[in-house]
Amino acid sequence: MQDVRHQPRVSVIIPAYDSAAYIPDAIGSVLGQTYQDFEIIVVDDGSRDGTRELVESRYPEAQFIRIEHGGAARARNVGIRNAGGEFVAFLDADDVWLPRKLEKQMTHFDRDPDVAMIFTENNYYDDRGVIDYSHKFDKRVLMRGCVPANILLYSYVTTPTVIVRKKVFDDVGFFDEGLTIAEDDNLWIRISSKYKIHLIEEILVSVRRNHGSLTSDIVAVIRGVEKNIELLRDKYKCFDESMQPIINKKYSILHNNMGYYHFTRNDFRTARIEYAKSIRLDPGNMNSYRYLFLSFFPTALIDAGKRCKRKFSR
Repeated sequence: MQDVRHQPRVSVIIPAYDSAAYIPDAIGSVLGQTYQDFEIIVVDDGSRDGTRELVESRYPEAQFIRIEHGGAARARNVGIRNAGGEFVAFLDADDVWLPRKLEKQMTHFDRDPDVAMIFTENNYYDDRGVIDYSHKFDKRVLMRGCVPANILLYSYVTTPTVIVRKKVFDDVGFFDEGLTIAEDDNLWIRISSKYKIHLIEEILVSVRRNHGSLTSDIVAVIRGVEKNIELLRDKYKCFDESMQPIINKKYSILHNNMGYYHFTRNDFRTARIEYAKSIRLDPGNMNSYRYLFLSFFPTALIDAGKRCKRKFSR
């Protein structure tokens, strides 16, 4: 571990909305870090469940800021503006860091002064503490080739894994508060379009899987991605006409996901419409061809296939 006399300070931003049930675990995971030069800033986004009383009584070392409810992007921006550290780290109130998370990222920042942002691998867990492996994604894909295009295509720069040099925000701006979906991707794309970023290929964060989250609404996701692309192209000037094939491929992935949503609910007619849209946008999307073909099988045979898949994926 680095000599504490030379450690730069990290501002840890924790947006919280009705998070009293989970935030002790989040703050506890920060306090338990092997790297100890940090400040904790909890931005209470208009909670109604006693989050404020809990944090102020149990964690007097944390700076507490209460704002009217305005969403995660606004809460994080308030945190950044109040940050006193040279680096800004993000942690959601229902997620936790592994003990060496800050240490490993700050060690790499020290080794490479050109790196503006570092993120890590993460896993997912449920309310019982069971690790969920069904959403595993190899983030090394994001670092191959054009990083901004990869982030647009695949996302998976998970916000609680990210640390950014604070001075970068003076250049690229903050989270876009006009977005409720993809506001994090929007910022990471803007940063990676101008600066070097780095992936630590190690799981250093556990993210709580919330099955009732907004991102489970695939229609809302598509609309959010459309708005994000429009902003990146017109407002932030990150994308030009050369990015259109990548944008088409992104929409193809989203329509494939919507097709699968309907496929799993045996709405094969709607699924076929979505798979056809996916293929038109990206004729190389083999997954859409596969499920389009399967959607013509008898329902009983498809259901048997689903049962087999669940059995062998355990």
